[in-house]
Amino acid sequence: MLDLVDGHFRIVGKVSRVLNEPSKSISLLRNTPLDFIHSSILEEMRQKFQLVNFSGQVNVPEIQLDIPAPVIQVIPIAIFA
Repeated sequence: MLDLVDGHFRIVGKVSRVLNEPSKSISLLRNTPLDFIHSSILEEMRQKFQLVNFSGQVNVPEIQLDIPAPVIQVIPIAIFA
């Protein structure tokens, strides 16, 4: 697993979507249990995490729930280290 984080690797995959329109994005929560939670609740959760981060007790990275266009979505088939 460390090779994937720190190493050089190649991925063989299939392009499943190409989005060029600026108004569209790919959700990182797609096909997960969190995908069924309403966006207002997710935004409230994000704000709560930011409050914890501002307190200085826990370092919480910025949470990104979607990737704006232009973007290519690839389904990985194989990973070679």
